Amino acid sequence: MSQFAFLCGAAKEGFQQKKFSQMYERLITDEWLEREITLFPNGVDEILLEYAITNCITELKAKQIILYICTTSETTSEDIIRKSVIDKYEDMADKDGIDMRVVYDFDDEMVCEDALGWERIG
Repeated sequence: MSQFAFLCGAAKEGFQQKKFSQMYERLITDEWLEREITLFPNGVDEILLEYAITNCITELKAKQIILYICTTSETTSEDIIRKSVIDKYEDMADKDGIDMRVVYDFDDEMVCEDALGWERIG
């Protein structure tokens, strides 16, 4: 089964939101492969996200897509990616029989990426 997860956070450079990190760990625990998960801990450009989701739907023929959006407050969830854009891709996925789940969350607790124990490449 081809599945893809896009985790979009709103942390400042060098940090991740605690819930963002926990969502990644949850996916790994649920046996998702690292290559199936794309991380945008410091925000994502809407055009880049649209390109990636379109590619998953049209070219990679995904069976499941998770879009996780974690903001720093309850009131800013639409500031990251416009709701109209998300609705467009939910409709597109639905027409192709793809299980697309959009999860909104918020968290203002930040974790330094160095504290996560990940090795930086490059």
